[in-house]
Amino acid sequence: SRPLETKYTNERDTGELEISKTLISSEPNDKEKPFTFHVALYTDAEHNNAAQITKKTYGDIEFNEDGTATVVINGKLDNAVSKLATGLPVGLYYVVTEDNVDGFTQTGKTGDTGVISTTKSTASFTNTHLNGGLQILKYVMSPSTTDRNKLYHFKVTLVNDQGDPRTDVDTSNVKETTFTNGVAEIDIRHDQTFTITGLPAGTRFTVEE
Repeated sequence: SRPLETKYTNERDTGELEISKTLISSEPNDKEKPFTFHVALYTDAEHNNAAQITKKTYGDIEFNEDGTATVVINGKLDNAVSKLATGLPVGLYYVVTEDNVDGFTQTGKTGDTGVISTTKSTASFTNTHLNGGLQILKYVMSPSTTDRNKLYHFKVTLVNDQGDPRTDVDTSNVKETTFTNGVAEIDIRHDQTFTITGLPAGTRFTVEE
C-alpha cells in the first residue's frame, strides 16, 4: 500500500488600510477638490526597511514593489471620502502623508502611522479652507485740502478665473462691509486704509475706483 501523504498550505493573514478625507469649506468651488496622499509600507517599526510586495492593485489602491503608493482623493464638502486597500500582509508597518494644498490647512489627523492587522486600520485627515483678506489704501497726491478730505469711491468685485463676476462666494464671514451679488462698495479718504477679512483664501477679485 502507498504511504499516506498529507499536505499543508499556509496563507499569510491580510488586513485593510483605509485613507479617509474630510473637507471643511464654505466655498462651492472646493467641491471635488483633489488631495494627494502617499503611503509607504515597512517591515520594521522604525520605518527603516521598505517592504517588498507584489506590484498590483490592492482594493482601491495600486502599490509598487517597494511598498509605496500614491493616492488621490477628491474631497466632498463636509463629508468623509475614503479609499480602501485590501489584502495587505499583516505585520507590515505603514506611514501615510498628505501633500500641502494652497489655501487649505490640515486641521485634523489620526491613524497616519500604524501596523497592518486583521482589524481594519484607518488614516483620517481633515482639511479646512483658510480665510484671507485684502486692503485698499488711498493716497492723494495733491496739496489741496479739499482733495484730501473728499471721499473716494471703490468697487470690489469677486470674479472667477476668467474675470467674470461671481455671486456664489460665501461672504458670511466678512464683517467690514456687505457684498451684494459679489460686489462691495467702499468710500475712503486720503491716507485711509480699508481692510476686508473673512473671504475664502484663493478668491479672485478686482478693485475699481
